Amino acid sequence: MTTTIFFIAFASFTQALIDRDRELENRRGRCKMPIFTFKLPQNVRSDLQRVWSSYTAGDDCTAQRFATNQILKKLPDDMQERLFVNKKNDKALCSIPPFFDKLPLSVQQKLFDIWSDYVIGEDCNTQLQSTRIVLVSISSEQWQDLRPRAAVP
Repeated sequence: MTTTIFFIAFASFTQALIDRDRELENRRGRCKMPIFTFKLPQNVRSDLQRVWSSYTAGDDCTAQRFATNQILKKLPDDMQERLFVNKKNDKALCSIPPFFDKLPLSVQQKLFDIWSDYVIGEDCNTQLQSTRIVLVSISSEQWQDLRPRAAVP
């Protein structure tokens, strides 16, 4: 009897830890298509959309992340290099802002629309100008929400 109660308590505790890990993983943004998907060729985008179409928010996304990595590993070396380029490289400027996930959904959609047709290696001045226009339209309150909060001791 005591063993059964212990087992049930342990199973409940373990499930709670698993659920918490999934929630944290979802909050970190790991359970979604890569942010640079718009830079990929249409056939690769379609493959990634097919992988993530079956995912439901809050579920385990290990299989989707594995499949995404397999698709990205098949890309040519030069394309992988441009996707995962060092931030100091000018080519890194040809992308949506790194704080994209913190922006309001309406702004995210506008930026996604701007960058959805961009192809790696092409000139991105038009997209950068459009991005600046969208970002300038953000209210000061929304900018405040983007700033990191000071740690409370």
